[in-house]
This record gives sequence, C-alpha cells and structure tokens, in this order.
Amino acid sequence: MTLTHWYVPALVTSVFFLLGIITLYWTLADRAIKWCTAHHKAVDKEQIRTTVGLVYLAILILSLQLIVSHQSISWVFINFQIFAVVFVSYFLLLGIKVWHWAITAILFMLIDGTISQTLSWLYTVVFVTLFFVMKWLKLHRHFNYWDFI
Repeated sequence: MTLTHWYVPALVTSVFFLLGIITLYWTLADRAIKWCTAHHKAVDKEQIRTTVGLVYLAILILSLQLIVSHQSISWVFINFQIFAVVFVSYFLLLGIKVWHWAITAILFMLIDGTISQTLSWLYTVVFVTLFFVMKWLKLHRHFNYWDFI
C-alpha cells in the first residue's frame, strides 16, 4: 500500500499465498523425514527440515523474482522476501552463515539485474540484519514483550 494506491487484493492474496507456503513446506519436510526414516536407521529430523527449508525457500524466492523482475510493480512482492527471511530465521532457526547470504544475494541481484544498484545492496544489508536480529531474539529472549518488537 502507498499513499496513492491501495493494494487490498494483493494483501488478501499474499496472506493466503504465505499460508500455502507454510503448509507446503511442512508437507514436504514431513514426507522427506518419512522417506529418510524408511531408508536409513539414524535420521536427524532438524537437519532434514533445515535442508528442505533452505532449498524450498531458495527455489520459491528466486522463481518468484524471475516472474516479477523488470515489471513496474515488482516492489510489491518485497513482503514475500521479508516473509522468507523471518520464516528461515525465526521459525526454522537455521544456522545460515554470512557467506550463504552473500551468495544468495548476489544470485538474486544477478537474476533481477540490479547488482550495480546501491539500493539492492542496502536491502541486502537490511535483510541480513533482520535475519540475525530475529535469530538472536528467538534464542535469547527472556520476556514476552520481545515477541512484539
């Protein structure tokens, strides 16, 4: 939403889209765990969820960016990227390193064609910072009001 445009249909659509993303992730992760359990004796469920989550969100975000890149309203889809950062950092609590972020950001900017733009690098710094802050809050929060911050 901006001062001149009201994207209520996009808001409603994105809520259901994000709920579908979560549902599909849990379905894929559970199936991967069942398959690995059937074929191997020792299975680390968190490692499987981590791997499925990383691959799933990388494919989702990069394919979505390929679809909307070079369109005038591509900025509207930034909420999906923010959701991916929050999902990966807070809900999955993945141990992503800074170099993982660097590779992903460069690949993302190459697909989008914005690698030479300063604003893309600024967004990358903001997203990486958001990731580490969300992860820190998940691990170290001591009071319930931190959830709202």
